[in-house]
Amino acid sequence: HGNSFIPPQTRREPHAESEKRGETSVKQRRQRFVSDLVRDSWMETTFPEDDVVCHVSFESNPNSRQRRVRKEHRWRRCRKLGVGTYGTVWLEESQDLYPHVKLRAVKEIGKGLNECRNIDYNRELEAIAKFSHPNYVHCFVKSLGWYENESAIFITMEYHEKGDLQKYLTKKFPETEARTITSQLLEALCYMHDNGFAHRDLKPGNILVMETSPIWWVKVCDFGISKRAQEESTALRTTAIGTKYYQAPEVCGMYSPDPTSEEAHEEADDTVYGVSVDIWALGAITYYLVTKQHAFGSLQALGKYATKRQSFPIQPLVEAGASDSCKDLVRQMLAVSPGSRPTASQALRHPWIEEKFISSPSEDDATDSPWSSPLSDNTNPVPRNSWPTPLSEDVDSVPSNTWPTTLEK
Repeated sequence: HGNSFIPPQTRREPHAESEKRGETSVKQRRQRFVSDLVRDSWMETTFPEDDVVCHVSFESNPNSRQRRVRKEHRWRRCRKLGVGTYGTVWLEESQDLYPHVKLRAVKEIGKGLNECRNIDYNRELEAIAKFSHPNYVHCFVKSLGWYENESAIFITMEYHEKGDLQKYLTKKFPETEARTITSQLLEALCYMHDNGFAHRDLKPGNILVMETSPIWWVKVCDFGISKRAQEESTALRTTAIGTKYYQAPEVCGMYSPDPTSEEAHEEADDTVYGVSVDIWALGAITYYLVTKQHAFGSLQALGKYATKRQSFPIQPLVEAGASDSCKDLVRQMLAVSPGSRPTASQALRHPWIEEKFISSPSEDDATDSPWSSPLSDNTNPVPRNSWPTPLSEDVDSVPSNTWPTTLEK
């Protein structure tokens, strides 16, 4: 894999004019990131050899008045952790004698063709830095900083050895555990949507596991940058992205509102992804956790449902013993019309989610875990019209097509 790790023209060689020009270009690239969050998370980096990077920092003792001391931190690439549609994730090990962090994950996102290099990454890098703030790290995988060369952007992240949720999908989840995971993901989506971001590729492979059964703790990763970069470079709209089992009908070009409806008026361009695609994806994930079956196992099945030639697949939920409130929320999240799906904040106040705080998983549930038959849940259903009224500020009010695509000069 050494050939894929191309050193940029940023190494400090005293008599190499081309290297100096490369160094200047890196500074110029950095200056285009107007956000303080993005600039502050940038890592000055050299590439001394294949599979090794060296980050330069200036550190000082806060209790001392001495000048800051220049320090170098080296990382060596160990192995490939995974390959996604838009990037490769590597495991790297610190070469420092007494490292503060021994292992990290680094996502490499290729910049692609020359025309892609004018893409503005500021919005996405700002999100990565923002959601790494202590206020959000319980929901998102923390970034440790970012750097780039001419061919790729590299995002460093905390490494979690328990892996992603996909590897745990071997059996049905007890409903209480499925509810715990769903509520945590809804909280993460609230933060993203409130800040004008849609994930657009939410799936078990993009959900990292901190703690397992019976009291799960999961975090969202891989949000925004790679998908947005592809959209800007190819004007992607209705071309399906992500994993088919979690794609909303509008992502696959299977849904268009009635041109006379209010929804059509509000969504002048109904082919542009909105934040409601994340609600659909989470509904599909919850459905699978409870039933160990995909709600729509093929694009054909999804197409029939989207065109009302097939009803909602309720039977697997019934056979799994899902409670009425669980079935109700999943069905609402998997509504064909994006406008009919609850927002993340509304879903968090659904009776099924609120039950989490009344009957959260306990040690007694461990006998049913991991991933045996779902718990029996005889919760009385609560009609949707009895939910609390929506928040005064709709967190899903910022459509993705209104995000800035270029920086102001």
